Amino acid sequence: MRQFEDAEDAEDGGASVISRVVGGLVDNIKEHASEEAYGWILHFVGIGGDESGELSAIENTLETIEAKIDALSTQLQSAEAALMLAIQWGSQTTAIAQSVSGIDFKFKQLFQLSKNDQAAATTLQTAILDDTSASAPH
Repeated sequence: MRQFEDAEDAEDGGASVISRVVGGLVDNIKEHASEEAYGWILHFVGIGGDESGELSAIENTLETIEAKIDALSTQLQSAEAALMLAIQWGSQTTAIAQSVSGIDFKFKQLFQLSKNDQAAATTLQTAILDDTSASAPH
């Protein structure tokens, strides 16, 4: 065991020695961690080597994840385009179905008219013309 260097060490006994030992351990751990981090940084910027292969494995994993995310993004874009097309198709089909239903209803009214019912014929004609002028492109 080493001797106490000054009177203060002698007074507080082993407490100072223990604090120095613990302090030395902490300094060694910091130094080791700093060297490892420094090595990782050097490898990351392409200067140092990766002896353990750990960084290469991490890079490969991240590249694989990135590729999978890109593939999912592409699939989502395709699904979104298909969904938008389906929505547009649905709204256009609804508009067409409504127009066909309106025409069918007007034909039924037309065929139910009697030959002498001029007032009903005029009303139907006005309704047809109003529908036609409202749906015509301007």
